[in-house]
Amino acid sequence: MLADITSSAPSKPPTNIKYQLVDDVTLTFTWDMPECGSRRGEITKYEYAFGLDGGHISDGWTTPENRVAYFDSLDYFKDYIFQVRADTAGGSGPFSDLIKVRTRESSKYTAVPLQNNPTDIAPLCIFHNTIPWVDFTKPYDAYYLVNPL
Repeated sequence: MLADITSSAPSKPPTNIKYQLVDDVTLTFTWDMPECGSRRGEITKYEYAFGLDGGHISDGWTTPENRVAYFDSLDYFKDYIFQVRADTAGGSGPFSDLIKVRTRESSKYTAVPLQNNPTDIAPLCIFHNTIPWVDFTKPYDAYYLVNPL
């Protein structure tokens, strides 16, 4: 006679959730399975919620073997939130605590050399950089004057 093993939803969320800023606007999240006694069956998938803090939240899922979520082309200097939970054949477990991560400010800039004017003492460069933390409907640019070369 075979034992009748049924599964139910995990009682605890995944553990050891970590994030990494791969570059200015790319995030990865990794996690471990829920604690052994709280799994209550074989994990069939992981569901996650991700999005701008206070904005649109998208959901997604990964296979049990692939405990990673990758997000790219995010906005500069914005707060994003992430949560993950485990699923079994018996249902979905609770979401993890909310993880809040801020993307970096833009590190990209372009040096634009000025034409030398006979009255210039030395050549100058102007550096152009988008200000990511200012929320305007249209891009807002700032120009920085750098010391003479």
